Amino acid sequence: MSKLKILSFTPVEAKFIKSLPLHHSQEIILENEDECCLQYLIHSTYDFIMEILARGRKVKVIEPKTSKQLLFEPRKTISLYKNLIFRIGMGVNKLKVDFFGEGISIKKGIFTEELFERMQLTALKLKQPLEEALIDPYFYYALKDNKVKSIEDIGEPIVNGLINTNKSRIEIWYQGKKVQKLTMNNLNDQFLLFPLFQTITKNIELQNNLGLYVKYLDIGLIARYELMVDNFSLDNLEFHLINYDGKIILSKVAYENEFMKLKKKDTLITYQNGFSIF
Repeated sequence: MSKLKILSFTPVEAKFIKSLPLHHSQEIILENEDECCLQYLIHSTYDFIMEILARGRKVKVIEPKTSKQLLFEPRKTISLYKNLIFRIGMGVNKLKVDFFGEGISIKKGIFTEELFERMQLTALKLKQPLEEALIDPYFYYALKDNKVKSIEDIGEPIVNGLINTNKSRIEIWYQGKKVQKLTMNNLNDQFLLFPLFQTITKNIELQNNLGLYVKYLDIGLIARYELMVDNFSLDNLEFHLINYDGKIILSKVAYENEFMKLKKKDTLITYQNGFSIF
């Protein structure tokens, strides 16, 4: 007899799973801005288990509860639906703003003089220019510094956000319901006499900002911002834009003058590069 399996996929991963089902019994039982829960009636075959494990953090096993139970111990379906209802209810009064599309991040390295010298020596041992070494994971292993273990630790982003392309979109959710879907052009339409949304634009130039930089591009869920609010109005949203190198980038969002908190990012890096300005 087939066994009940319920898996929760990230929104980006769910798009692939819905277009290429894992099994003919695949059925959507819950879909919102956080996840897509799919139900299967299938034995725990080796191939099915491998399909799940191959997706890593992009999937969670909801039913059965653990990997061991996935093979041997299905739980009662009624308990699952109580849990799903509870999770939906947690969205009450929560405002979420999702950035989907192509993203950019440029970080400037922040190092002590002593650390910078060690980084130069390590790059020299690896026979790489330091700019190239910064994007090499092995460089950080060879550096052996507790505070700089990966490219994520070299500094804070100077430019970061969603690039204005034909793939970019913004989704606004309140109380678990989608209330608005926008494009970047909706935010940056200079021909409107009365703009539809509040925006603040900051110009950034790097020409005279000397230092080491890392740039990477990615695609997917660029950012999810959240904030608990008692009442929601589109008029109270404020979108912060960056004008960099001829591109308009959506950096962050505020509601009633309070910056919303970055809660999630789910992307695939498509390009990365290190460079210097001296």
